[in-house]
Amino acid sequence: MDPLRRAGRIRVGTYNLKNFFNKKTENRSEEILRAELIEETIKTTKPDILALQEVRDLSRFKKWLKETGLRKQYPYMVVSDSGSDRYRKLVLLSRYPIKSYKIHSEKIRVGNSYQKFSRAPIEAIVQISKGFNVKVYALHLKSKIGGSKAERKRLAEARAVARWVKRDLKENPEANVIVLGDFNDGSNSETMKILDRAGLENPRRLEKLRNHLVNVIESSLARKVSEDKRKKLSKTVKGVKILTSWFADLIGPFKMVKVFYNADADRNTFNNSRYSETLDHILLSPSLMKRYSIGSYQIFNVPLISSASDHSLLTLDIEVGSNKKE
Repeated sequence: MDPLRRAGRIRVGTYNLKNFFNKKTENRSEEILRAELIEETIKTTKPDILALQEVRDLSRFKKWLKETGLRKQYPYMVVSDSGSDRYRKLVLLSRYPIKSYKIHSEKIRVGNSYQKFSRAPIEAIVQISKGFNVKVYALHLKSKIGGSKAERKRLAEARAVARWVKRDLKENPEANVIVLGDFNDGSNSETMKILDRAGLENPRRLEKLRNHLVNVIESSLARKVSEDKRKKLSKTVKGVKILTSWFADLIGPFKMVKVFYNADADRNTFNNSRYSETLDHILLSPSLMKRYSIGSYQIFNVPLISSASDHSLLTLDIEVGSNKKE
């Protein structure tokens, strides 16, 4: 299968598998069902670069990849089983060659002590095409279990990642950097602010702004434009020059406005009986944000599939065929 099947785009994704192949808590029938649903999710969404969290039994996971044919689809794989939590492994799968990688098993400063990451991040160079590489940081930051102590460690982990990204962007402001995974914190958290200050951008925010503009336009048209004027508007507004091309796409016939609304930007990636929040994120460096395919932010969450994990698979597309115009 050609990874460039999406007309010059690549798709990146992150998916927490909720203790996948856990010998202690999972019965055989539940394990089979979850494995089938996770397989269907990955094969349906077709990410080209996929970060997975909470793989428990690595040997059974590798066997599952082979039996489902996913190993052939993802010939390149990196596994991190380092960190203070060695049971929940990080896995990075890629259809493209992974030219080099590093497992960050070093200790970081947390308050007055030095500790390992909860799950050691993966840093990998993925070659998309000749002369076009992306650097991927796959993360699974400290969970919220443990209150303020856990938060201190999660923020320390975020600061370490931010330092790496700042270094990358200082060396090359046009560096293609992707930071993705289960951050165990929401979009407006201090964890995210730390990564924002490192120079990373969140496509989810752009989609939410776009949704707001769709609502404003729809409301305005519904309130002020008569049926006859709508017909006239659909013919004349197409020639109006707007500052950004994606905003221009929003100004179309009234009946088409809602087509540009991305409902996934308003959904959460983590859902269980206690609470719901967006804990999973894909952040891009400025050079890749310019290549982000507007509207491609997707949270794959359907009723049956959602029983496979308490997290949903998050994906988005990046244009790699040519330099995207600003």
